[in-house]
Amino acid sequence: MKSSGIELGYNLMTINYFDTSVERLYKIDDGDWISYQDKKIKLQIHPTAQKISIKGKDKNNKETKTVEYTATLPSDSLKLLAYNGDESDYEVVGRGATVYIDIDSSMYGKQIYVKTNNNYVYYTPLDKDGNSTASQVQGPKDGILMTVPEGTTKLKINVSASSSNTNFYEIRPVNE
Repeated sequence: MKSSGIELGYNLMTINYFDTSVERLYKIDDGDWISYQDKKIKLQIHPTAQKISIKGKDKNNKETKTVEYTATLPSDSLKLLAYNGDESDYEVVGRGATVYIDIDSSMYGKQIYVKTNNNYVYYTPLDKDGNSTASQVQGPKDGILMTVPEGTTKLKINVSASSSNTNFYEIRPVNE
């Protein structure tokens, strides 16, 4: 895992093909078609979401329908940027601050990993009306995994008013 800066969010994707596909292909954005080798593919998400296109070919060289997927985890307050390791570039949230991360429905049941420099950060998943969809979780600074409950549209992040400013080192979905 990356330890310097908020990592650009990503999804790890495994592709399942029809058993009849003797040739399994994928491409990212408008790139070339690549032979799929049963490895997880890393797709960047917001703000530079990547689209993956998938198709197969049978023994008669007949192609399946092309399927497309775009990874999403938009954010309205915390930047999802790959930093250069300079601490002055980290996303810093002041003491007593509240920020939100928008949660896409594709993340339901999946996990988000957050790493900070502060033990006094509290995470609450919220629905569209601002009601909690699960209990608040306090995050240890060495990182916390949170499973996104069904119906969550935002993750509310509170920094304790009695703590120092908080540096967010990493925020990413974990789709394994």
